[in-house]
Amino acid sequence: MLAQKKSELHISLARESDKEQISKLREDEYARASGFKVNPEAVRWNRSDDQCAILAVWDGSEVISTMRIELVDNQTMLETKLECPWEFGEISYPVMLLSKAATRLSHQGRGLNAAMRYHSLLLAKRWGVQYLVGTFVDGSPRRNTMARMGYQFFINKKGWFSSDYHSEREVIVAKLDLVTEGKHAVSMLERAGSQLIWQGEIPKAKFVRLVK
Repeated sequence: MLAQKKSELHISLARESDKEQISKLREDEYARASGFKVNPEAVRWNRSDDQCAILAVWDGSEVISTMRIELVDNQTMLETKLECPWEFGEISYPVMLLSKAATRLSHQGRGLNAAMRYHSLLLAKRWGVQYLVGTFVDGSPRRNTMARMGYQFFINKKGWFSSDYHSEREVIVAKLDLVTEGKHAVSMLERAGSQLIWQGEIPKAKFVRLVK
């Protein structure tokens, strides 16, 4: 899990004491996002976050990038999280759902999202996960990286129309099979991941039981 190259940045598991920084980062960057509208309260750290592994990239004492790793062990919870029926081919549980990623504007374009994906892949292997799932609106810059990793893309025909999220573009569901694409995906992201030294404990697998 530990990267070998030295860097001024590092990655660790966020703790409850970091929740205000994480919440503020999410609120700021989701407010800038295009293609959907979000209720700011919906991206703040909540009880569901307490059951997840929240990755934080630090520049000194400041969190400048984050990603949430949710481990889901049943279809009902996966469909609730995605806000649509699962109609996207073969899947087996547990599933790793990557969500609520945000990077401070000043640090965007430096591969931090890819680096967090790299460490997420290592955790998926450690936890015995075969499938990674994500969702986003069409036009998201992360799609290019995910396509090179081997993700398959599907259209969520329902879109997002809850009180928390409202889509203005087509909503995409992405799926990565680590049995067939995992080795390639890890190799592709290894350079990005090596810029971040992992500090502190490695999270243990735990399943999400709460939506919010």
